[in-house]
Amino acid sequence: CLEYMTRRLEQYLVDSGCGVEAVRAVLAERGGDPAVAAETAKALDAAVAGGSKELKAAMTVLARPTRLVRGKELPDDLEVKKESLVEAEEVALYEAYVAAREKVGAEASVGDLLSAAASLSEASEAFFDKVFVMAEEPELRRNRMSLLNAIATLPKGIVDFTELPGF
Repeated sequence: CLEYMTRRLEQYLVDSGCGVEAVRAVLAERGGDPAVAAETAKALDAAVAGGSKELKAAMTVLARPTRLVRGKELPDDLEVKKESLVEAEEVALYEAYVAAREKVGAEASVGDLLSAAASLSEASEAFFDKVFVMAEEPELRRNRMSLLNAIATLPKGIVDFTELPGF
């Protein structure tokens, strides 16, 4: 029944003018609440159609961590251990992530998410330029993967960016 309702909502939103990719990206995370899903899909579609700089920045920031953790068997208890952050770029990215996470909750709008994710751009770029994620030391590698997993899950409950072209 829920699958049927979700597909009907998808068709309604597409018929109303929303792009199918934006609709699917939202329904993957917010399909259980049709009113919130419709509002979110319209906002995401406007960002996609308008070529939003924040959307592009957010997708750039989230794409690499998502690709790095996708398909990996990560433990459920994976948490970033702040005391295990070694490089200045790791610390900066972690602090930027914590600030972004505070802006994004289950009720966050697309604008909130895009703004929060885009705010990670500088720290993310520095991290990937200077830090080797797959370090030889297991604890260091685990902590870095933990940080990337945390960033990759920032949009969870709002938008599944993997449904959008270019991600």
